[in-house]
Amino acid sequence: MLKSKWLQIRCDAAPREAQSLLATARFTAEAGSGFELISRDLNSIHCRYIERVTSSEKVVDPFGDTTELEIIRYVYTFFRLHPSEKSLHTYLLEISNPPRTVRPLVSALSIAFDGVTVSEPEWPILEIYKRVKRNSPRARVVRLRACGIPVSETTVSKIELISSENAAVDFLAVFPKSISKIDKIRIERPFIDQPGPLELSVNGVCGFDENVEHLVRGLILGLDVAD
Repeated sequence: MLKSKWLQIRCDAAPREAQSLLATARFTAEAGSGFELISRDLNSIHCRYIERVTSSEKVVDPFGDTTELEIIRYVYTFFRLHPSEKSLHTYLLEISNPPRTVRPLVSALSIAFDGVTVSEPEWPILEIYKRVKRNSPRARVVRLRACGIPVSETTVSKIELISSENAAVDFLAVFPKSISKIDKIRIERPFIDQPGPLELSVNGVCGFDENVEHLVRGLILGLDVAD
């Protein structure tokens, strides 16, 4: 299953300038990090961020002598910048198969653009599911996770539902006032002609099969969540 992480960023660079700045901040061996433009169209800038990571490893030979070896590897982070239709200086940042931390990428973007403001989305994931359902009637939520469900004045719970029908319907039947507590769902058959599942988290993380990547991208961009 592929993953994507979505963030909203604001900066002073309009799309043409953003592309130029990324090209200027290209990867070089001397810098050890930088960007490489892959493609550009009217709707997005497709790049990869390259970072050289150096580490050392100690090797002990059969005679007990220790040699320290320097190991160099390159970390590649692929991403797309999607300009917002609402604001000239706002973008949706789509990170493909994100690493454990996206801080190096965000930091590099901030340097290239002379400052950025980054925020995580708070997706209304059940509303997204309803939109999916309109286009794919067979879509259903088979797994749902919710956090912070109050069970007393002093206690909250974290629950996960697994259903052969629709976990969202069952959750709302029991916790009708806790829709805002849902933080992750798994949808089966989200796209009418594709069998692969779609996982959505409230903080902007998606999981999906490779063959529906373009459909997921279209769905998220269609939310128009940028201010």
